[in-house]
Amino acid sequence: MEKEEGISEELLSVILMAAVKAYEEDFAKKNPYSDARTLENGLFVRSIKRRK
Repeated sequence: MEKEEGISEELLSVILMAAVKAYEEDFAKKNPYSDARTLENGLFVRSIKRRK
């Protein structure tokens, strides 16, 4: 079998990684609470401070 001419796999993987990174950064801007945990009542919590 002959390899078809075109984009190399290495270049394609670099482009794909850059696209995924850009998508994740864009998603984080749209949803700043994406790293937050959700409580049972549906509220978002970024951090829980405990009283002493």
